[in-house]
Amino acid sequence: MSRCDSDTSDTVAIIKLEDLIRGLGDDGRDISAIGHFFEVGEWLIAFEGVENAFSNIPLDNETRDKLLWLRGYFGD
Repeated sequence: MSRCDSDTSDTVAIIKLEDLIRGLGDDGRDISAIGHFFEVGEWLIAFEGVENAFSNIPLDNETRDKLLWLRGYFGD
């Protein structure tokens, strides 16, 4: 993978993760810890928090697709 491809994947991952965090917040969930890890660049930890938060709620297809993509990105 070229550096440009890696930069693009990183950007896509950050956008998808931010969308998922925002969605949790919009649903009234406490995202303070997840948001903190995201803001300081600890994206894997933030993703693990997001994945845990979504584990007990029904997912729409868009959310499911974002989670699957991020699992692949983070190497799960």
